[in-house]
Amino acid sequence: MSLFSISVLTSIAIILGATFVGIRTIYTQNVVQIAEQQSVSISRALITQEQKLLTGETANGVSTLRVLPGDFSRIDKRMRDYLQPFNIVKIKAFSKQMEVIYSTDPNLIGKRDIGNIRLDAALNGKTDAKLETKDEIVDLAEEARLDVDVVETYVPVSNSAGDIIGSIEIYMDVTRYRDRMAEILSSSMIVISLILASAFGLLYAVMRSGIKRLNQYEDQLHAFATTDVLTGVANRRCLLNRADEAFSRVQSDKRNKKRPDGAGYILIDLDHFKNINDTYGHQVGDEILKDVAERFKHCVRRYDTVGRYGGEEFLIITPDSDFADVQEIAERVWREARARPFEVGGLAIDVTVSVGFAWIEDGDVTITDVIKRADDSLYRAKALGRDQIAWLSAERLA
Repeated sequence: MSLFSISVLTSIAIILGATFVGIRTIYTQNVVQIAEQQSVSISRALITQEQKLLTGETANGVSTLRVLPGDFSRIDKRMRDYLQPFNIVKIKAFSKQMEVIYSTDPNLIGKRDIGNIRLDAALNGKTDAKLETKDEIVDLAEEARLDVDVVETYVPVSNSAGDIIGSIEIYMDVTRYRDRMAEILSSSMIVISLILASAFGLLYAVMRSGIKRLNQYEDQLHAFATTDVLTGVANRRCLLNRADEAFSRVQSDKRNKKRPDGAGYILIDLDHFKNINDTYGHQVGDEILKDVAERFKHCVRRYDTVGRYGGEEFLIITPDSDFADVQEIAERVWREARARPFEVGGLAIDVTVSVGFAWIEDGDVTITDVIKRADDSLYRAKALGRDQIAWLSAERLA
């Protein structure tokens, strides 16, 4: 879920970032396209209206844009009056030779803009528009404007025969669209964020519920794999694993020259349990087994393991314990089993147990050695008349 949360947050950030860039790019392209179309229309209208003042021929008889010195004042006034309502802040007219033949900035007139790729494209018949942000620009009213967004459009100019005779560059102020774009971006981000939060929130809730159920199933499967169905204590497989873990830990301590705490194994068998089943029935016997398991769990430490070893036999594993600890727990188990009758279905049935235990000693090679010694101890307790505790060390067996 942590990885999913990180992935979701990263995905949302990427989607919002990409959407922001996408909407801004599309909106900017639309603004540029609108400004370009308007610039083309204005340029054509200018050429049509001022054809006599803006067009002519070179000394070689080639058609081109040109403004005669005596016509400059008149064309400049007419240009400013005509263009001011269209949010145009600047205009240039170029001849075929890339020379500025007219501009609302008089300082540019007569200069050639050699190497201007966009102008070169216009003189080859292609309209070129681009959005630029100017820190300062002087408009047609000769007033300075600060922080202005302008679309610079190069428009090719043709004569009646269709030949390109020059280009007009129009600077159109589109700053008014900036606030509108900010509004669109803000509202779009809010809407998309809500949609993403809802979608991923729903997915998160579904996944969280699914993982919770999977965890429950995993816990159930673990319980089925490690728990005896009847008594609720550890089953044989779990017991053997825990027994081996305790043995391996003690052996590891020995190899590392640490003080081994030791571990004990206590085997308990219900005396004459077959007679109980034969006399009272297996259902009563099952209830006694469950009650016995509960009593044993209250006799051990919290880190000890109680389990059903098989049939009416139980095994208790006592890690971190020496001989005295194992003996004390064995005695508690023996006393608890015979302390009071087991009450089942209105019956009071006395049950005794035989207990045999062993602990890990230096000569033990595998856990099997210790379990066998505990089993031999149990057999000894039974042979001595049952209802008692017995133990055997490796030395006594030898």
